[in-house]
Amino acid sequence: MTFDADRVSKGLSGWPPRLAFGAATLLVVTLVPAAPAAAAANQAPDRPTQLTVHGRACEPGAGRVWTLTTTPTFAARASDADAGQQSLTTTFSWRRVGQPPHTMQQVQQSTGNPSFASATVPTAAALEHGASYLLRARTTDGTSTGGWSRPCRFTVDVVAPQPPSAVTSADYPPMTPNQPPVGGVGIPGIFTISPPADATGIVGYAYTLDSGIGPGSAPVVPAAADGSATLELQPTDDGINTLRVWSKDQAGLASTPVEYQFFVAAGNAPVAHWGFDDGGGVGDDGTGNGNALTIVGATTTPGRNSPALSLTAAGDHAATTGPVSWPHPTTAAALTLRTDLTFTLSAWAKLDSTDTAQSVVTVDGSTTSVAAIGYDATADRWRFTMADGDSAATTLISVDSDTAAVPGRWTHLAATYHKPSGAMQLHVNGVRQNATATLASSVAVTGSVTVGQALRAGAATDQFFGQVDDVRVYQRALSTSEIGEQARPIAPQVSLPDGASVDLGTSVPVTFDAGGDTNVTQFRYSVGSAILNQNAVPDVPGGSVTVSVTPTALGEVPVFVGSRTAEGLTSPLTSVTLQVLPAPVTVTGTVYGTDFMPVGAGVTVTLEPGGRQVPTGADGGFSFANVDPGQYTVTASSGGGDCGAAASTEITVPDATDVVLFLSPAASPDGSFCQELTQPFTPVSGTALALAGNDEVTETALPFPVTFYGQAYDSVWVDTNGILTFTDPGGSYPTPTGIPTVGGPDAMVAAFWDDLIVDGQASVVTAMRGSAPFREFIVEWRDVRRAADPDERMTFQVVLGELGVIQVNYTGIDPASPGERGAGATIGVENATGTGGLEYSFGAPVLVDDRTVAFLPGAW
Repeated sequence: MTFDADRVSKGLSGWPPRLAFGAATLLVVTLVPAAPAAAAANQAPDRPTQLTVHGRACEPGAGRVWTLTTTPTFAARASDADAGQQSLTTTFSWRRVGQPPHTMQQVQQSTGNPSFASATVPTAAALEHGASYLLRARTTDGTSTGGWSRPCRFTVDVVAPQPPSAVTSADYPPMTPNQPPVGGVGIPGIFTISPPADATGIVGYAYTLDSGIGPGSAPVVPAAADGSATLELQPTDDGINTLRVWSKDQAGLASTPVEYQFFVAAGNAPVAHWGFDDGGGVGDDGTGNGNALTIVGATTTPGRNSPALSLTAAGDHAATTGPVSWPHPTTAAALTLRTDLTFTLSAWAKLDSTDTAQSVVTVDGSTTSVAAIGYDATADRWRFTMADGDSAATTLISVDSDTAAVPGRWTHLAATYHKPSGAMQLHVNGVRQNATATLASSVAVTGSVTVGQALRAGAATDQFFGQVDDVRVYQRALSTSEIGEQARPIAPQVSLPDGASVDLGTSVPVTFDAGGDTNVTQFRYSVGSAILNQNAVPDVPGGSVTVSVTPTALGEVPVFVGSRTAEGLTSPLTSVTLQVLPAPVTVTGTVYGTDFMPVGAGVTVTLEPGGRQVPTGADGGFSFANVDPGQYTVTASSGGGDCGAAASTEITVPDATDVVLFLSPAASPDGSFCQELTQPFTPVSGTALALAGNDEVTETALPFPVTFYGQAYDSVWVDTNGILTFTDPGGSYPTPTGIPTVGGPDAMVAAFWDDLIVDGQASVVTAMRGSAPFREFIVEWRDVRRAADPDERMTFQVVLGELGVIQVNYTGIDPASPGERGAGATIGVENATGTGGLEYSFGAPVLVDDRTVAFLPGAW
């Protein structure tokens, strides 16, 4: 009898476990009856299955396997039919393709039964890059050894390919300094990828405009026979775009990236937009691109907050006369909507009923609508559908909404198709739906965009019954946030039933109204700022609610409110302003002079804002009644012109209602000071100057040097017109002007600069008094007559102090005479260059008897 050696070795115990592989042996066997109750014969382990090389399936006939390491890990499933056999050892054997069997190398691992065994090629036996190997495995249970698995072939690839040599595009040229932007978001461009010098093994190129995507997840364009590739891309952002491209070989290894930067023109607007309320025809394209809709049967009726297209009968629809088109923003060449590229359709829709399938908006081919947003009655869901071709036999791919459509409710629908992934997405009321679908290869058509019905097998179908509004078409994918902006509810109406005025700390009713927008299920509002930290629920969705608001600040206090949907979208905010009125308070205070004593009566105190003024009393006190809480400035002023004294402070009412002010003299930019003093006029007995008549000037020597604006002088020129100068004025000046003057006189003290006459009754007298260093030189105009009124006579002095202080004082002034009080005169000092000085008064009746104005000129 002839037996196969391999079968015998598996079935009979005690035989040698190793026999020559593939040998045929002739055996003569004597059969001996088995002893009673003998143990069951051991079975050899099964052939290993599910062979992998470093995680990649390595099954015969599955094509070549690539491994990206020279020390891969082999794995296989080991099993044995003997239920009691728990320990198995699996051996993995490999040899290089083309090498003889004796070059086979092995690794092994012991495991349980059944289990996956794995073993790694040791570093010492590392495989070679680019070499192909044959791998097989078998398992032993220590007694019997199973058969070899079927061999599989794998290749080692550990060297990345070279990067592309160049990326070029005529549509989007490479960015250069001062280059203007071109194209636009969503406008496709052709890019050519040139292969590297060594394109061996390169099968394609991974590419992306997304900086967060690497070569492992980026889409791949196949390489042509010459190693190059061409791809069509739509920029997703304006401004600088960076295209990254990697070479990829058979093993999936990627090269270093090549970056190509180009500058995309701004503009994210839709390529067509129909609002049905634009003031023109009801089908006008609001983008200005001229994609007018032809209205068939439909009319416009009030919609969410403006007119909407109303479709009530079979056949009602609106459609463009051809494909949607728009001018290329750079070249002005006509572009048409392409459904084989990324695009977005969006619309507001309100179903009258859910009895039948209905289409809201479609993009039509010659036979079928290749893209459609509508309602599916069988699934009772909103649906985004695309066709894989423009024929009667086309296959439809669809994405449904998460929840059922609600008839009578305005619903925002947005559908996006993404190239190159082919992903289809549907958003309902701003929320991306969970269902997804993929259409790997969409088609471009040249048909119309239709509102209200679809095209299937060349015939109109899926008539929409209800209202449609705000239909938009984009040649780009809108983000969820952009879609959410379109899906926001209508801004609420706000009213104040009891009016806008409210006392601080009391409540006022405020009513919010959703205006019938049934998507609105709540209102978010806040007082004083737009943080929207409070919630109110209308009586019914789309209804109204009245809340009680208690302002905590004075003045104009805004109340902000937004309508909110169940999906969490908030409308644009509406605000109303409350006029919060405070309880008035009284502000009091005291003004102190430069001597730190109360000023007495007559100092003016001003409260700003409001411009309220009160004089101080005899004790220097003042009071403002009925002052509303808020920020104020309290100012006290005494004296005239540059010589007044003033004080100012900021207060917050009602926190501060008692104010203390200390007057201080004002200083000019050159550091000069002047101040009003009350002291008796002291006539002098001295020498009369040879000065008489009208508009006369004479020079007189000074008994000691007098410093004026930093310069010492030893003489002065005295003018009949009430002035003296420290430099030759070149004549008399009868006409007073403001200080500083234009054209002179300079280096001047104007005691009473007016047109004066020294007649026979008048004189100009000089005298000196005191001792060094406190000597004073006095020039006194005595009973001089004003040319403007012969009945008005003036007596006044200039006192030049040895320490630089200059005083002017007056006597005999008629309180009832504006002219004698200075209505036609200038009082002050001016420097030698005519660029600065101190003006006590100019044309102002401010003088009184026994008033002295003291000047301390600065350094220039």
